[in-house]
Amino acid sequence: MSRFAYSHDKPFTEKPSCIALIAALSAAVGALTAMFVTPKRGSELRGDIADKFHGATHKAAEKSEDVKDAAKSAASSVASSAHDVVTTAADKAQDVSDAANEKANQAADNAKEKSDKAETTTRRRTGR
Repeated sequence: MSRFAYSHDKPFTEKPSCIALIAALSAAVGALTAMFVTPKRGSELRGDIADKFHGATHKAAEKSEDVKDAAKSAASSVASSAHDVVTTAADKAQDVSDAANEKANQAADNAKEKSDKAETTTRRRTGR
C-alpha cells in the first residue's frame, strides 16, 4: 500500500492531524491578515512578519526535536522488549533441550539395564 493511500475510516477533515493543520493554517492566515490591515509602515510590517516567521520556524524545529526524541525512546523500548523476548525464548528452548536430553539418557540407561538383564536371563537358561 502506498504511503499516500487514502484511508476511508474517517473523512479527511475529521483526522486529528488534519484538524491541527487546518487550525495552524487558519491562525497563520488570521495573523497575517491582522498585520496587513493594521496601519504600520512597510518596514515595521516586514519586521513583524519576519519575527513571526522566525518564531514559527523555531517552534516547528522544537516540535520536530520532541517528535524525534519520542520516536527514539519508543524504538529503544521496542528493541529492549524484543531482546527480552528473544532471551526468554532462548532460555526456554535450552530448558526443553536439557529436559529432552535427560529423558533420552534415562531411556538409554533403562534400555541398557533391560538388555543386560535379558542377556543374563538368557545365559542362565542356556547355561552359557
